[in-house]
Amino acid sequence: METILDCELTNQEVEKTYNPLSSDQYPCLFLGYIIKNKYDEARYSICESLNPIRFSYPTSSKLNFYGIVSNQQNTFLKKLQTKQPLNLNDYSSFCVEQDMSCYSCFLYFFPYLYPVDSTHREKFFPNINIESFYTNDNNIPIYQRVGSLYMFAFLDPKS
Repeated sequence: METILDCELTNQEVEKTYNPLSSDQYPCLFLGYIIKNKYDEARYSICESLNPIRFSYPTSSKLNFYGIVSNQQNTFLKKLQTKQPLNLNDYSSFCVEQDMSCYSCFLYFFPYLYPVDSTHREKFFPNINIESFYTNDNNIPIYQRVGSLYMFAFLDPKS
């Protein structure tokens, strides 16, 4: 029997703990969800074998994240670090230079938090089965479990 989540959960604050990343975890790439409320916490379930984490990132409005983080250095992160600070137009141009884009997620652009369209997921997370982001541990209907996966490059906001 499926458990349908009450949509009133969207009006409730998150309950789980979301601590900031430690400075040794930067720079990193993230693939996962933005958690806005208790409804998001209840509906998203990522396969434990991927070692998903929950964390917050300091922006003008604190953002909470649930997903996987890769600290593997790559050309994109190395070049991005040398271009700091970037405004949205400069970052968009930088993405084009790297054969990438941020068209579908640019509204989440903040200093040191750089969105990348998830269509480029394979470049940074090539061995990840996307179905692992939609596990059904709580027997929740598929129409409530499916949500937008986001990808971000995180740089240390204290640098």
